Amino acid sequence: MNETEKKLNPRDMELDKIQLREPFNTLFEIKPEVLGAIEKDMREHGYDRGQPIVLWKGKKVIVDGHTRYQAAQLVPLTTVTVIERPFEDEDEAFDYAVHHQRDRRNLTDGEIRRLVQMVHERKARGGDRKSKEAKSKASGEAFDRERGKGAEKTAKKLGVSTSKVERALAVNACADEATKRAVDSGEMTLFQADEQLREMRREEDKEKNARRFNKVASGIDWAGWSWSPVVGCARGCKYCYASDRAMRQKIDFDKPRLYEERLGVPERMGDPRGTGVKDRAVFVCSMGDLFGKGVKRKWIESVLEAVRKAPKWRFVFLTKNPRRLVDIKWPRNAWVGVTTDTQKRADAAVKWFKQFKHRPSVTFVSCEPMVRPITFRGELGVIDWLAIGGRTKTTKMPAMQPKWRWVEDLLIEARDAGVRVYFKPNLTVRPEQLPGRRSAPKKQDHKDVRLRTVGESLPTDGNAGKVEGEVSARRGHARLAGGSK
Repeated sequence: MNETEKKLNPRDMELDKIQLREPFNTLFEIKPEVLGAIEKDMREHGYDRGQPIVLWKGKKVIVDGHTRYQAAQLVPLTTVTVIERPFEDEDEAFDYAVHHQRDRRNLTDGEIRRLVQMVHERKARGGDRKSKEAKSKASGEAFDRERGKGAEKTAKKLGVSTSKVERALAVNACADEATKRAVDSGEMTLFQADEQLREMRREEDKEKNARRFNKVASGIDWAGWSWSPVVGCARGCKYCYASDRAMRQKIDFDKPRLYEERLGVPERMGDPRGTGVKDRAVFVCSMGDLFGKGVKRKWIESVLEAVRKAPKWRFVFLTKNPRRLVDIKWPRNAWVGVTTDTQKRADAAVKWFKQFKHRPSVTFVSCEPMVRPITFRGELGVIDWLAIGGRTKTTKMPAMQPKWRWVEDLLIEARDAGVRVYFKPNLTVRPEQLPGRRSAPKKQDHKDVRLRTVGESLPTDGNAGKVEGEVSARRGHARLAGGSK
């Protein structure tokens, strides 16, 4: 009993007046050997007043001391020593019980699994006990959404590592009851159970990816599908989302690999069901760089042959290695792009696009992430489409937005070249000019340019010059007509 508990005036209470209630009586399993030892001590010496049972004041509900309570029943005793602590709500009482128990014992993986389940069920249904329907819903879909910061908070609460909590979340969300029982009994660790789940998911993904394209995330509206016959990239960019995803899936991302069973997917998919951009567009190798280091030429040819067998689909290729694009005989249904996140890569893209022996129906550059000013030095006309994006947060890099002036300069270059422009969903920077005293514009800034649907402009196969809608902008004094995207 600590000093705080001594001040709460321990007193004796009749055993039959004490109440048991969830979630407190199911937080921790009562171990038979511990129960037996406490029962034996009580028979020989009576109840130890230095170890009072903690009750919720005013409710007479046990928050901490269930093993002592059960031992007293077995002796049997008629009274035990208790202290009554005030708690604002069930959440505060729950946290107290977890904190005190974790400090007394080395939590087993089974106890961690059950505690994580209870903590996240409570989060999902808003804390105190609600309906059984809410509990059922929480115990299913909520777990996977609670990774990241949610897992860190739970780990701190339980006094365990974040990775341990994430494994428990995965087991609770995806494992069958037999696996959960094996973890609870100590036959299997959380690590082993999580590895078993990962292997099952890998096999399921392998089978699924061999049958059809994957639906892309809702944040991508220029392609509705992705297809990754080759996975991996040796470049090691710190802002790479695919590398993060591969790490979570325990894929050796640094070594590109061909999945031959996926080469037949385009032909197996049949014709697209719709005629819109998203309906027909497939992002090729979203989990790698098909033209990167370590990718064999015969792999590339195999992928292109699969593309030719599905002429009604549009396949979008993107690389940081434009040198390998030059002598490829592109299928008519290919869009080919180069990532230009630096000035050096922008210069290289222009150089190699000029040397194409067989021009695809659409060529483009993707300035994502745009982390510094980029110019195409008046030669943007070698492409049909310009995409601009910010930097999304990864495990190695924070999110970042380019300066509006950098974006505006590219828009002006694109208009001069008759190139369509697309703002990616992660580009949120906008002009933030305020009215004030005007200074005379420099001579070169008098040039008035017309920008067409700068936010959503997509090229069409073989006809990239057409544009819709318009935005007026004067350099140095951005003037948007019809609103900005």
